[in-house]
Amino acid sequence: MIARRKTALAYLTLAIIWGTTWHAIRVSIGPAGFPTMLAAALRFTLALVVLIPLAWSVRPWPRRAQWPWLVVAGMLNALG
Repeated sequence: MIARRKTALAYLTLAIIWGTTWHAIRVSIGPAGFPTMLAAALRFTLALVVLIPLAWSVRPWPRRAQWPWLVVAGMLNALG
């Protein structure tokens, strides 16, 4: 029962975050907002501040053999 609640909470959290992202971007680069590149830099910095502590608390970390594949996947994602 607790797993279902956690799953539902995770789903609702993601739906709220992803559902409001487009609007937040439009507002941040609107007429009274920031320049486009500065707005992107601010969003990415905010994401870094929020996600690094979450990533740090996750255990177990990937094993040594998994890191090269993670780096390759990240680079391919960046190219995309």
